[in-house]
Amino acid sequence: MSSGWAPRSIAWQRAYVAARTWWHEADGRVDWSALAAETVFEGEQLGHWVAAQRGAFADLGQEQEGLLVAIGVEEDPALAQAAAATETLPVGIRAGTIAAEQEGRVPLWGRRYVRFPRLLFALTGTGRVGFDNRVDELQLHARDRHVAKMPRAVPAAAASLEGLQQYGPSGEVRYPLVDRRAEPAGFDELTCPAPADRGPCAP
Repeated sequence: MSSGWAPRSIAWQRAYVAARTWWHEADGRVDWSALAAETVFEGEQLGHWVAAQRGAFADLGQEQEGLLVAIGVEEDPALAQAAAATETLPVGIRAGTIAAEQEGRVPLWGRRYVRFPRLLFALTGTGRVGFDNRVDELQLHARDRHVAKMPRAVPAAAASLEGLQQYGPSGEVRYPLVDRRAEPAGFDELTCPAPADRGPCAP
């Protein structure tokens, strides 16, 4: 592999080679937007990688964009917008938690709210595959060592805006972020694991 044609990283190069091979084996007839998030090919998490590239063209160099477009991978504005939203909160929580731990303090989110309000990411415009990819990414962020403390104290979930509109507040359309195996839940089922002396988590 050449460091010139894909200077982002060797990992990027490996994933791109896997994607290009997939594209060649399909004779160039690939609908990347329909690629399942869990797709693994040649040892690479191809589904996650392709979705990440489609939502991050703004972070790619011109050369990388050209390579992706050459195999039919194009930018998805909805994924880009959703990616920006899912990145902002975890980054802020991580930075605040790390700083607080270094100084022996309770993180701001833990000091400001006795019972943190429930947190919901409402995603729209991504399609089913895009939605699944976004939920997977949010659940991955929620397992980060410095972010995980908050989702354990805050009932956090993700849902599609369309699902919320169709089934309403009690609809079981919210995917908990702390457990990838959990079934979609309604708003009231996302209970707050507050200490017993604080009573139940208020809506």
